[in-house]
Amino acid sequence: MLKILFSAILFLGLIGCTRTPDNGSIDRAAADGHIVGGEKVLKTHRLAHQVLLLKNQFGTPGEGTETYTLSCTTSAIGRRLLITAAHCVHTDANQVFVEIPAADGKRMRIPIIQSLIHPLYTSGVNEGGYDYLDYDLALLVTDFSLSEDIEVLKLPLAHKDLDLKTITAAGFGRRDGHRVTGAQSAGGLYQAVLSVIEYDTFSPNFKVDQTQGSGACKGDSGGPGIIVRDSETYVVGVFSNMSYKNDSENPDQDICSSRGVYVNVQNHLDWIHSATKRLSRY
Repeated sequence: MLKILFSAILFLGLIGCTRTPDNGSIDRAAADGHIVGGEKVLKTHRLAHQVLLLKNQFGTPGEGTETYTLSCTTSAIGRRLLITAAHCVHTDANQVFVEIPAADGKRMRIPIIQSLIHPLYTSGVNEGGYDYLDYDLALLVTDFSLSEDIEVLKLPLAHKDLDLKTITAAGFGRRDGHRVTGAQSAGGLYQAVLSVIEYDTFSPNFKVDQTQGSGACKGDSGGPGIIVRDSETYVVGVFSNMSYKNDSENPDQDICSSRGVYVNVQNHLDWIHSATKRLSRY
């Protein structure tokens, strides 16, 4: 059973997750969802072994109730330890698992047995009409160790000047950001290089420019913002949400073409390290 150590306000949990019907097939083909305007990641690409698909499954097949899946993105910072967005963790899901590529071309499910949500995580709508997710960060523990072909990403050093100009975003999210006409299904892994607009080591979040036709969207939540330094791959951000103002007069509003908001990993290292110690028995 998935045990949640901290309660969280999850009424905006669908902001960055993609909902799809569940037909019960582990290797379900739904290849039209991805980073908006991004490039497809080939199975032989390094990113294919760094970025993983996280699923919350609701309902029980065969019981006559609706079954569906909320999909997010995650990455490994340990052999059994994953980092993702807090709003990707759902207490009422029947199953929570990560899918990794298998040798037969399908995907293998690895159950999540423990999660730890940042204790300051909150969500809501501010006075300007913008949705917000604060401290949108969580750690997950898998039931058993990831295979050796899954690459564990490094964490940046605290307070080190990263001179962050761009990041590589990767995820399993939507085709485009339009509320109605945008693709809804999770599918193949895509990537895009995004320019960082605002970055401060001491800020809990940073923003990226998504006005040039590329960016993270629903289903990419929890996905890593990656940089490579001296041949080492670091996760410096965790995708949280899109910064946009709700337009009630435009039901097909493009919500992913403005700015993307990433949780600043560097700013949260103290919590990540302390949380890792609490989960160290796994």
